[in-house]
Amino acid sequence: MFIADRRRVNWGGYSVVDATLRLLRTALQNQRHTHFVLISAACFPISSPKITNDKIENISTGLFSIWGPIDPDLRSNEGHGRYVVSKFHPYDWERINPKRGIFFERGWKLYKNLLGKLPLERRVSIEDLWKGSQFFVASRNVAEFLAQPHPELVRTLKYALAPDEIYFNTLFVRFMREHGENVRFADPNSREQGTHFITKRVPASRTIKQKLLEPIDLRRLSAEDVGAIQNSGALFARKCSPNVSRAMIAFWKKSQDIEQKPAA
Repeated sequence: MFIADRRRVNWGGYSVVDATLRLLRTALQNQRHTHFVLISAACFPISSPKITNDKIENISTGLFSIWGPIDPDLRSNEGHGRYVVSKFHPYDWERINPKRGIFFERGWKLYKNLLGKLPLERRVSIEDLWKGSQFFVASRNVAEFLAQPHPELVRTLKYALAPDEIYFNTLFVRFMREHGENVRFADPNSREQGTHFITKRVPASRTIKQKLLEPIDLRRLSAEDVGAIQNSGALFARKCSPNVSRAMIAFWKKSQDIEQKPAA
């Protein structure tokens, strides 16, 4: 379904968090819903939808990929300030968003490098913030906590880069702590990130045109990844091409045929 209360989203901006919250609050209106899953259009189930649904229903609280706390030394984080929440990153200014093209992206990289050398900081709290993958599975009680107003966290992350990778993970850590539950941490370089199988690699070769005009998509899966995807314990594969998605469907059918085949 398409919700009525929609938000135009810009890559890297707080609009991603806002839109996700609107979706979550709409889904929570149906009391029959017990689990809430955030994926993108480039994600594809590794097992059949039925098996994937069964696995999701067995998750008691949530499945999040938490990498660790935000570094209190604001100028030492990855990507020249990817998680530096005290700097001003106006990614919701759509006309200059880095996803508009390669030259906008390079301009933003220069801006972030310069920003890291300036002493100016936004007066926001950087305590108890946690980073990780933006995708998750949440049980109903966790989803209700995520959907509640958290104005201080909104203010802190309003102009952060990729706040969706901080907002929901931070709240999940706080929820688990309040309920006396332990949080499992993930290696950000691991191919299995909570809900997703994700790879990260620089292409072996690129043409001059690609180098000049096309950003590198480090996470796009290829046919050579299919075996590792099928053997992983993740629920979804991230950044699937049509060929990879078709291979996943063939894997579903093969698995169903094996299950239905009578024993000799």
